[in-house]
Amino acid sequence: MTRSPVRRLLFSSLRRLLYVWVRSETINHPAFTQKFEPGKPVVYVLQRESVSDLAVVDHECSQSGLPRPVLPVQVGARLEDKAYFYLSPEADWLGRQEKPGSAPALVRLLAAITHDSQCDVQIVPVSVFWGQSPDRETSPWKLLFADNWAVTGRLRKLLDILIFGRKTRVQFSAPIQLRQLVEQSKSQERTLRMVQRVLRMHFRNLKTAVVGPDLSHRRTLVQGLIDEPQVRQAIEEAIETNGMSEEKARQQALKYANEIASDYRYTTIRFLEVVLSWFWNKLYEGIKVSHIEQVQEAAQGHEVIYVPCHRSHIDYLLLS
Repeated sequence: MTRSPVRRLLFSSLRRLLYVWVRSETINHPAFTQKFEPGKPVVYVLQRESVSDLAVVDHECSQSGLPRPVLPVQVGARLEDKAYFYLSPEADWLGRQEKPGSAPALVRLLAAITHDSQCDVQIVPVSVFWGQSPDRETSPWKLLFADNWAVTGRLRKLLDILIFGRKTRVQFSAPIQLRQLVEQSKSQERTLRMVQRVLRMHFRNLKTAVVGPDLSHRRTLVQGLIDEPQVRQAIEEAIETNGMSEEKARQQALKYANEIASDYRYTTIRFLEVVLSWFWNKLYEGIKVSHIEQVQEAAQGHEVIYVPCHRSHIDYLLLS
């Protein structure tokens, strides 16, 4: 079974069109090739479905002499029509995403290895980072649109390509030998879940190292707060005292929790830091800070609360 010649032609045309603007590079090619075992089938895995990411990976593989993901690969007695799969489905134009399931290609690979004791596959996680350019860390455009933890829709991906296409970096991670996981003598379903978990953790750890920690769990934390015993007790008391329904009481508790919980966004903080630093220096012709040494000494091992001498929004913005 091979891919349709029409689909190959369309993908090849898309890649050529993409590279009229895009410039990419592999950032760890020597380290990756040292762990690569020639002769074993190679199947690439990308974290999220994206034709543009796949085109970049295919280009880098072609340039480096590595097996290309869009070509067929022989796995045991089965010929797979492509040598890649996605861990999660593609988001729509607005960033909404379907619930992830199991990639059919991964299911077939596990079945082939289970039924053939001589068969093995190297699963190679690949990550594509748009806009990772250390020399432009203070660019407001980079801070607003560079890779982050939010699920990227097609519209956002298009903006990333247009703004950061010339600063695209690809990282090939160490291959995962699928045979080693299969030989742990678990059922095929449990092995499938284990492989998916290993891949999810790998992509998460890599993205944390490149992009920074995930600060997008506010909704999860607030939801967890509602299930705390003391909050549950308060909800039950509100139901008994005020005659509220349980759903209405929970909604009110969520409203209060959202009012209290901070909504920290690293992208917003970094963007405002760059913009406001430029603004203050233009407005005041420089900012002079006096007696900062005393504050630095007092801050060692203590929490610090700043108290401006009068109420002014400018004061705490300038202080920040």
